[in-house]
Amino acid sequence: MKPPSALAIARLVPLLIVQLFARLASAEEPSWHPGRRTTSELPGEVQPRDVPDQDGVYGRFDGDVFLGVGAGVELDAGVRVGGVARALFYQSAGLVAGLAQATSSDASLERIGFVGAELRPLFLPRFALDLEGMGPFLDLTLDSLSLGAGVCFPAERGSDRDAALEFSMGLGLPLFLRANGLWLEARAALRPALSADSGQLFLLLSWYEPVETALVR
Repeated sequence: MKPPSALAIARLVPLLIVQLFARLASAEEPSWHPGRRTTSELPGEVQPRDVPDQDGVYGRFDGDVFLGVGAGVELDAGVRVGGVARALFYQSAGLVAGLAQATSSDASLERIGFVGAELRPLFLPRFALDLEGMGPFLDLTLDSLSLGAGVCFPAERGSDRDAALEFSMGLGLPLFLRANGLWLEARAALRPALSADSGQLFLLLSWYEPVETALVR
């Protein structure tokens, strides 16, 4: 068999170069996937948006009722220790009750219990309007803002008052960055009828758990 002539080799070189460039071009071209735009933008075309890392709920739809219990200290001119319990429908509205006992026997307000309604007005409107995107800490903290009204039952030195009105405001910090779990909370109460200091501040370490009930079935 005769070896290929120089002329034959010269004729093959352009073909080899064309095939080489074709393979390089096909290797560099990315493969198509469903999210890649294939046409020019049209008027009124709906554009996809980036999916956030968090859903803005942070576990608040894990149950229709959230139960919370907390323990801490209530402060005014003296110090009382006690606890607070809550039952909140979708962490938006519900009932709250608590009790605090003075640590000193000569305190003017020896003991106080309270029960009332609590409203957390920010969560559902902010979620419905897609305004929750600042991350779990800020979103949950803002949505924990509460307003309340109810009745307190004071055991006050020098007073025979059995019950009085109470108005409250609260805020919490989610230590687990979720709706359930551990929270650090503050609850300020105004009780105008008390002859002692009418304003009290309850500092609490609370735990919340969601439960499924028959309320939404």
